[in-house]
Amino acid sequence: MPVLWDIREGILALSLTGQFTNGDIEQAVQEAAVDDRFRPGMRLLWDPRSSQTPMSSADLQWRIGLVSDFARRGLLSRLALVLRPDQRLSFEIFTNEAAKQLDVVPIRAFTDVSEAIVWLEGDQP
Repeated sequence: MPVLWDIREGILALSLTGQFTNGDIEQAVQEAAVDDRFRPGMRLLWDPRSSQTPMSSADLQWRIGLVSDFARRGLLSRLALVLRPDQRLSFEIFTNEAAKQLDVVPIRAFTDVSEAIVWLEGDQP
């Protein structure tokens, strides 16, 4: 499966690898949402470093909509993106667009998973 998920200590981790579709992301999120460990206020670790799928502007809007829906429903309290250095532009575009819809959910980008998890587990903005 190109979109893997796991829930650990209040963090939903999504790893996107190889080629995938938005439907694959949606399926993984739906599976995670019915897991007994899933709780309101989850913190999301989004890791597309192994992705080989180009992201169109429509894909970007779809992903922002997915995260926005989670935030509106109280299911998401914080989002960490773990990116390769060449994905920074995608993060800047994502945050600029997401800021219009996700003003209550802190978003940060990292290149190191450990740093992202420390931030997700903490209380600093």
